[in-house]
Amino acid sequence: MSKIQRAILSVTDKSGLVDFAHKLIAFGVELVSTGGTAKLLRESGTAEAAELLGRMEPDEAADGLRELEPDEQKKLLAAMPAEARDRVATLLGYGERTAGGIMTTVLVVATPAETIAQVRDRLRANREHDEDLAGVIVLGDDGQLLDDVTMLAVQAGPGSALLS
Repeated sequence: MSKIQRAILSVTDKSGLVDFAHKLIAFGVELVSTGGTAKLLRESGTAEAAELLGRMEPDEAADGLRELEPDEQKKLLAAMPAEARDRVATLLGYGERTAGGIMTTVLVVATPAETIAQVRDRLRANREHDEDLAGVIVLGDDGQLLDDVTMLAVQAGPGSALLS
């Protein structure tokens, strides 16, 4: 039997949901943020919500916090464990159309002048986060997001093709 790796929690009755979410996280299940995450965070006590955020993947925690008012964000960030707080705060600091705004702490960044073969070589050299990667972020000289190339395109594309 395969192990559950990721879960979206969407329920009408939220009683007991925080405890259930804690149990899922303890089993190594990644919780995916939905529109209801902000509501759950608002309805939980600060300490409970901050603990839940601290156990989520940074990008999912940032997704949930983005839906809250700035004062609510600050209050929950301040109550989170330091390491998690710093990673989530970094993600919240990026604009939507920047590489950081894509909401992950694991990025493969390339320039438009790089070939698919060059990017493949870099990926092979650092396989530590293979399962976390959804694509390659292509940034311009000014740091602006130019493209988000899927892993399928990187794997199947001709090696001599440029990312631009």
